[in-house]
Amino acid sequence: MNQPQAPGPIPPGQSPQQQAAPASPRRGAVVLAAVAGLVLGGACVGGAWWLTSGSSDGAEADAAMACEIVARAPRITEEDSSGLYRWGAASGLAKAAAEVDSSYREFASALEKPLHVFHSTFEASGPEFDKAMREAKAACADRP
Repeated sequence: MNQPQAPGPIPPGQSPQQQAAPASPRRGAVVLAAVAGLVLGGACVGGAWWLTSGSSDGAEADAAMACEIVARAPRITEEDSSGLYRWGAASGLAKAAAEVDSSYREFASALEKPLHVFHSTFEASGPEFDKAMREAKAACADRP
């Protein structure tokens, strides 16, 4: 019968805590695989971003993407929060454009206004909300 053996005597000058267990070769392989996976995953995400980013960048690209999102989410409604999330994304991109280029400040403000009205009134209708939506869509049509 194979029974586990007690560890050997502790060498002089070493405490039981200092006596190291043999390193598992399997543990090293798992750590190496995890690190390789992170590096490969990061490279894939970075490469995909680089390939799909196109030639335009900066404020104009952010503003264009914001307006594409506005076109996909023409309304904010109380029943469907996806429009609210899309307008939030569009507003965030507009703010990023304004951060890079100050000529986009009014554009960013116009795209943020429908969200501000909705968050303060919890209604996606009414004269103030409708005006904010019209101004946001006009800002996309007239962006710098």
